[in-house]
Amino acid sequence: MFRTRLANRLQALGYDIRKTKDDFEITGVPERTIKEFSRRTTLIEKTADLLGIKKPETKAKLGATTREPKKEGQTWDSLVRGWEDRVTLRERHAIHETVAHKEIPSPNSPTPLPLTGQCGTASSAPPSSQNGNW
Repeated sequence: MFRTRLANRLQALGYDIRKTKDDFEITGVPERTIKEFSRRTTLIEKTADLLGIKKPETKAKLGATTREPKKEGQTWDSLVRGWEDRVTLRERHAIHETVAHKEIPSPNSPTPLPLTGQCGTASSAPPSSQNGNW
């Protein structure tokens, strides 16, 4: 339910969404970038295959048992640098082109604000409850 609402909300903001087998992706984000930032899913799928697990409910429980411990003491800036180091310049450009012209409505203003790509720019308004396109 959350993923459907998120996809609908992204579409309402002007993003093109493509369905995948179990989820969705934002059109314009390079495939290699998606794979790079989906390492947990890959680990869970590999573990499930090794253990012969097929049921999605059981796979979901693997998430908690395969999670790496969080690194303590990381600042926001160090996290961002780590994420930036994981994408190529070409991927960064493609992501920028995907989000550059999108607008996010402010919850206190009828006028949309331009998306800057920085943390904290997303609307805090509740997700749309309409049955969207996704």
